[in-house]
Amino acid sequence: MNIQMIETVIFQLAEGATETDLAARAQDLEAYFLTFPGYLGRALYKREDGNWVDQISWADQATMEACDAGFRDHPAAAPYMALVKPESVIMHRTPPIFAKAADLEAA
Repeated sequence: MNIQMIETVIFQLAEGATETDLAARAQDLEAYFLTFPGYLGRALYKREDGNWVDQISWADQATMEACDAGFRDHPAAAPYMALVKPESVIMHRTPPIFAKAADLEAA
């Protein structure tokens, strides 16, 4: 895995949204991300302060930008975004200084 870009989105859940809803809608979006060959993986975390972190790994910036360009048009995007408090969103897109994935199959 050669991670060239990390996209990190920090947000709060919208009023009435649940963790179960968020996890289900995040899974629904996976089919969209998988259409991009440079998509390397994704993780959704809940921080101790109650904020959420959606972190996506990309092979290159161009793929990340292509995904972003069509994101809102995908049918699974609106249900996911409805669970997010819009004013809470903080997005970072950065190349990693160091990134290493463990080879779990060799262990």
